[in-house]
Amino acid sequence: MRWPNAFSLAVVFLTVFGVAEGSRFHHSKCTKPLVRKEWRTLCKEEQLDYIRASLCLINKPGRSHRYFPGVTSRHDDFAASHINATGPPVGSIDIRNDLGLGKLFPGIHYNGVFLPWHRWFIWQHEQSLRNDCGYKGAHPYWDYSLDVAEAGAQLNKSPVFDGTYGFGGNGEGGTVPLPGPAQGGGGFGPNLGGCVVDGPFKHMTVHLGPDYEFQSASRCLHRNLQPELADVVLAWKGAVVPLLNQKTYAKFAFGVNVAPFNNTLPGIHVGGHICVGGTESNAWSSPEDPMFFMQHANLDRIWNLWQLKDNGKNLWDIDAPIFPNGTGVTKLDTVMYMGDYIAPPVEIKTVMDTLNRDGDGILCYEYENTAHEE
Repeated sequence: MRWPNAFSLAVVFLTVFGVAEGSRFHHSKCTKPLVRKEWRTLCKEEQLDYIRASLCLINKPGRSHRYFPGVTSRHDDFAASHINATGPPVGSIDIRNDLGLGKLFPGIHYNGVFLPWHRWFIWQHEQSLRNDCGYKGAHPYWDYSLDVAEAGAQLNKSPVFDGTYGFGGNGEGGTVPLPGPAQGGGGFGPNLGGCVVDGPFKHMTVHLGPDYEFQSASRCLHRNLQPELADVVLAWKGAVVPLLNQKTYAKFAFGVNVAPFNNTLPGIHVGGHICVGGTESNAWSSPEDPMFFMQHANLDRIWNLWQLKDNGKNLWDIDAPIFPNGTGVTKLDTVMYMGDYIAPPVEIKTVMDTLNRDGDGILCYEYENTAHEE
């Protein structure tokens, strides 16, 4: 198995300067888990409250401007962390944010760290929504497999893109065709599509990126929905079930990026980014689109489904390459870094069980899963 060689293998980029106020945690058993639900199952008041809290993060001052000059908001903090952890592209020697205090780390895409790192990232986003912006619910997710032809639906018409009770729709001018076949791996897809012109984020300014860029490059939020591609790479029976049937974590983690049913197509992770398109299509700065967190909550749900198969036999399986070129080994004691402005460093083993059954972990949530015919 050859993993996509898309990012630098070991570069000095993850600045860890201690533990931010409010980031400390205590190990205790999970007794009252948050229940994450699919977007369309939330009542309108719950949907509006999540959107309100998301806008609150966009308008609340950031904490990482001292490291990343383009950061203006708490929302940008999360994008900066993701760009920083992804690292510079292959061949780059321009490490702007080293400051002499970084750590060697293999990045957060196309390796075994990818899924646990993003699980921890979404948990921190959920906590920020609740603690910084008064959100009362659990983090929702977007089950995109309900919005494809297999389910008798179309991506463009998904409730998640509603202009009032969703995240706004396609970019101005509609869908721009991709210049070539969509593939798994690499920096995801081309930055095509127009500015989002409806919904709660139509006036949003994107500050960071594209790519490995931390200076302010203010622009609108872009989208370029790809319903035809979604019909193939985001379908439940066609795309998710073959992924859930993978026997090892290494094959599962590889399969979220390169489709297990056709290795010339993107898996549900890369495919999800390309199908939303625009700002979301960039591997580094994709968290600037609030849809990123909905998509990754769903990816975490699907990983959790795989973990719990056969009475949870996969719960602690993390044996996969730690470098994107397929070398090294990801271990339960591998440390994940996000920067002090998001969360303290943690070992992977602390986020493997979302219900923290042994009391040695951190998380406390579960998913209310949508129904699908197998």
